[in-house]
Amino acid sequence: MSTATGVGRRSPLPTGPYAAPPEQRGPQSALEVVFVGEDGRSKVFSLAGLPMPGWHQAVAGAFATRTGPGGALRTRASAQSSWSVVLRLLRFLPRCDPSPPIPGALTVAHLEAFRHHRSATLGDLKGLHELRSAVLVLREPALRELLAPPVVEYLGRRWREPRQVGVAGYSDGEFTRIVSAARSSAAAIAARLAVSDRLLAAREHERSQLSPAEQSEADVLADIAEYGVVPTVPGADGRSVRKQSAAQLFLTIDDLAPLVVLLVALTGRNGETVKELPAEHQLLDGRAVQVQVVKRRRGPTQWFDQTAWEIGPDSRRLHTPGGFYLLVRQLTERGRTFSGSSSIWSIWRDGRSHGLDSDHIDPFADVLSTMIHLNRWARQVDLRDDDGAPLTINLGRLRTSVEVRRVKAMGGHLPSAARTNTMQVMWNSYLRGDPVVIDWAQDVMDTALADAEAEALAAHERTVAAHGGRPRVVADTSAAGTVAHAAGLDAATAEQVAAGALDTGWTACADRQHSPFNAGTCQSSFLDCFHCGNAVITGDHLPRLLALLQALEARREQLGAEAWWRRYGPVWAAIRHRVLPEFSPAQVTAAKAAAAPDPVLDLVEGLREPT
Repeated sequence: MSTATGVGRRSPLPTGPYAAPPEQRGPQSALEVVFVGEDGRSKVFSLAGLPMPGWHQAVAGAFATRTGPGGALRTRASAQSSWSVVLRLLRFLPRCDPSPPIPGALTVAHLEAFRHHRSATLGDLKGLHELRSAVLVLREPALRELLAPPVVEYLGRRWREPRQVGVAGYSDGEFTRIVSAARSSAAAIAARLAVSDRLLAAREHERSQLSPAEQSEADVLADIAEYGVVPTVPGADGRSVRKQSAAQLFLTIDDLAPLVVLLVALTGRNGETVKELPAEHQLLDGRAVQVQVVKRRRGPTQWFDQTAWEIGPDSRRLHTPGGFYLLVRQLTERGRTFSGSSSIWSIWRDGRSHGLDSDHIDPFADVLSTMIHLNRWARQVDLRDDDGAPLTINLGRLRTSVEVRRVKAMGGHLPSAARTNTMQVMWNSYLRGDPVVIDWAQDVMDTALADAEAEALAAHERTVAAHGGRPRVVADTSAAGTVAHAAGLDAATAEQVAAGALDTGWTACADRQHSPFNAGTCQSSFLDCFHCGNAVITGDHLPRLLALLQALEARREQLGAEAWWRRYGPVWAAIRHRVLPEFSPAQVTAAKAAAAPDPVLDLVEGLREPT
C-alpha cells in the first residue's frame, strides 16, 4: 500500500488498537531537579536538607535551566560537577558574616570570599574555575532576577586565567612499548576465548573425539554459555574459581585495560568515545566498518558523528582500527546477549559481591569513569618509561601521542591532521605543550633555516663570481702597510682605506670609479659591497658590521621570513660566513661592546613593504 499523500488520496492511518503513551511524571518537586542527559544517563538532584532554604526554589529553577534540553550541561558527569559547586556554595554562605538568607542579600564580597576559600583549598586556578561554575548557575534567570545590580554586574566580568597546556604525550619509545604490550594482551585474550569456542564446537560436532575430562568441561561451558550463569563454588577461593570459569567464555574487568588502550591508539579517539562505541555498525564493501561515535563537549545536538575505519585482513586485525573494533565486538558478543548492552562492551563480574541482579554488565553504562585498572595492567606487563621507571598509563596522554604522530605524518599541516577537533583545540589541548612536538618542530625549523641559509650563501657566491670576486678582509690591523700587503692594494689606496677616507656604508671601497655592477662610477646599494671585489673590510669596520646584523634581524619582523631571505639573506650570510670568521672571538667580543645602533640601513634602504 502506498503511503504517499496527494489530491484524492487519504493519509495512511495506523492499524490495530490505539495505545495511549505512558503517563508522564508530574511536575518535579521544588526541592529536586530531574536530569536526563543526552547520553541516556539520569540523576535526581535534591536540595532537601540543605542549608539556606530561602535559596532552594531559585537554585532548583536555575539548575534545571542549566541542565535542561537547552542548557549547556548535557551529561550526568558535567551536571554532577556543577551541582557539587552549588552544594559547596550553599554550605559556605551560612559561614559568612552576615549570611545572605535570600538571593537578594548576596553581595560581591560573598562571592569573592567563596573564591578565596576555594583557592586556599585547591589553588588559584581551580578556585577560579569553581567560582566561574557557580557564576554560570547564578546567571540563569531564576536566580539573576533576584540578585542585586552590583552582583549582576559582577557576574558579567571576564576573569583572566593562565593558558593551560594540554598533557604531554608519550615519547616514541614509550608509545611503541604501550601499543606492543596492548597488542600482546589483546591477542592473549582472544586466544583464551578461542580455546573455549573450539571446545564447544568440538562438543557439538565431534564429541566422540573428546576425552571424558574434555567432555565434562565442555558440558559445563555449554551450560554457562547458554544461560550465562557460572556455578557457585564452595570454599574460601570460590569467588576466584568462579571468575576463572567465567573468563573462559566472557571478558572480565581485568581485560578492559589493554583493549581500551589499543582502541584509543588505533582509532585516535579519546577514552570517552571508545567506552561508548556502539555494537551496531555497517560494513562498507568488506573493507571498512562505519560506526556512529559519540563526541562529547560539542554542545547540544552535535554529539554524534559517523566514522569509517579500515578493516584489513584477519592477520592485521590488531593493527587496523576497523579490524580491532570487530574483534572486540566478537569477544563480547556472547556476554552482550545477557547484559543487553548496546555498546561493544560487556563483561562478567560477580554480581552478588557487588549487589547486582546479574553477573553480566556494560561496565560503562552507568558512568564512564568506571575503574579499568590501567596501571595494574601496566605493572603486570612491566611497562617502563624511558628512564626505566614504571610507566603510568593515561588515556589522555595516549590520545595526545596519536595526535602528535598524525601531525608529524602530515608534515605539520594542521588542516589535514585535524580530524575530530578543530585546529585550535588540537593545538591548545594536544600539541602546544608536547615535548615530542616541540623537538620535532625545532628540527623542522632548524632544517628550514639551514636550507634558507645555504640558499642565501649560494646566492652570495653566485653574485661574487659574476662581479669581480669577494670582499678583501684584513683582520690583523688597519695599518696602511698591512692593508696594502693583505688586500693587494697600492700604498696610496691602502693609506686611504686605513684612514677611513674610502668608507662607504659599512666597508671601504678601493675603486668606486670602476664598479663591477655597472659601467663607470658605482651606482649600487651599499649592501652590494658584500658581494663586490672592490670592497675592503678591516677591524675598524667590525662594530658597524655587527650593528648592521642587528638591524637586519629587526627587519625580519617587518618583512616576514620569505621576503627577508630574498632581500637580505645573501648579505646576512656573507657577513656571518665569509667576514666574521676572519676575525678572532676576542675581536668580535670587543666590537660588540663598541657597537652602536645602526643608522645607515634606514638611510640606504628605507622602510620597505613586504614583497
